Amino acid sequence: MSNQYEHVGEHLNTPMARQLVLEFFKGQDRVKKQDIIKKVDEVHENKGGLKYNSKVHPVTNVLNNLKRENLADNENYPKNSGIWDIIDNEKKPAPDPNGCVYVYYYPAYKERAELKGEDRWPCKIGYTETGDPQGRIEDQVTGMPEEPKTEVVMYTENPRNLEQIIHSILKEKDMHIQDAPGNEWFLISSDIAKKVANAFEVFQKSLDFGSSIQ
Repeated sequence: MSNQYEHVGEHLNTPMARQLVLEFFKGQDRVKKQDIIKKVDEVHENKGGLKYNSKVHPVTNVLNNLKRENLADNENYPKNSGIWDIIDNEKKPAPDPNGCVYVYYYPAYKERAELKGEDRWPCKIGYTETGDPQGRIEDQVTGMPEEPKTEVVMYTENPRNLEQIIHSILKEKDMHIQDAPGNEWFLISSDIAKKVANAFEVFQKSLDFGSSIQ
């Protein structure tokens, strides 16, 4: 057991699993999810780490996050096959460095809403100027009992302005949670978040006047 491992005595979580997935599988195609989980568990525990204690294995979150970042893909394989390509990020264009707006929530919020027959739950809409939404989100949720789920990431040259526009629209629709800590929590759903993202994309294209203006 190496004393140099920085996560000795810590339960496996998404950031730790991400580091191990990229270390051992980056650039590999047709990798089975169960093989990734097995390798991550073995390495983490052999180095002195503790087994994960979340409901969902952290590797599941890692693969979904990497897919959103175009660093992993499973679209070329049968659904539920559990086969993934882990893309070498050094060979892929980096996300727009100008920044992005992101939407995330805690799964427990969604589960609680569904139990009550409700179709909306608290979601946070924030922004970062670094082009790394996952890093920004992980900074915010340190110490929370479960990993957040990121629903939408919108890359843009001016993320702060876009965030303010989205906030304003949802506030007009009375979706803002006024008594939440901070000013970024809204009572929405995944579909509403994605609809906002799609509307933003359409709006951007509508302003691409090209060379048709004389």
